[in-house]
Amino acid sequence: MSRGPGHVERAITRAFTDNPTQTYTTDELSAIVYPTVAVLAKRHTVAVLRAAERVAKRMGWTSWREEWRHGQFVFYNRFDLHSYAIGRLRADKFRREPLAELEARIAPGGKDHKYVVPDGAWWDHVELHKAEAAGDTARVQELEQKHAAWLEDWGTDESMAAAFEKIELEMAIKQGRQEVADLLAERQQ
Repeated sequence: MSRGPGHVERAITRAFTDNPTQTYTTDELSAIVYPTVAVLAKRHTVAVLRAAERVAKRMGWTSWREEWRHGQFVFYNRFDLHSYAIGRLRADKFRREPLAELEARIAPGGKDHKYVVPDGAWWDHVELHKAEAAGDTARVQELEQKHAAWLEDWGTDESMAAAFEKIELEMAIKQGRQEVADLLAERQQ
């Protein structure tokens, strides 16, 4: 018989409730739950992940896994624009930037600010989550149609592949991986 949420779930619930505009990685949640444990064992991480998934489901949060090998989970509030945007950026395989730099990307004048303004892509995603939770089927349908039209305008699979290859080339150059950069540049010619 369950006695209710344990100390792990209670600590995560408190973090999500006190900071609804933030995001949390598995390591950050582990540090909140186990502040006195110097070296976390696998059992600690597993307990945090299980509890975080339960709390996230109950509170309207969700997670993405970071896109690089052995990436952590990034938990974010899908009803909050700031949390959603930072969550997307933290989980992206092309961005291993400090949190302050990610914040600057979505601030006015930042590279990704266009996504968080009204009618921006991420703004629409958050509005869609809110409409689904409220049961507003008309608004859900409107936002899904807008998204489908945007995907049609975005281009073909070939143009998407070229765009991703260009991003990969830029990252290879930035990270000093010259052999990869040369190979990608050769493919583009």
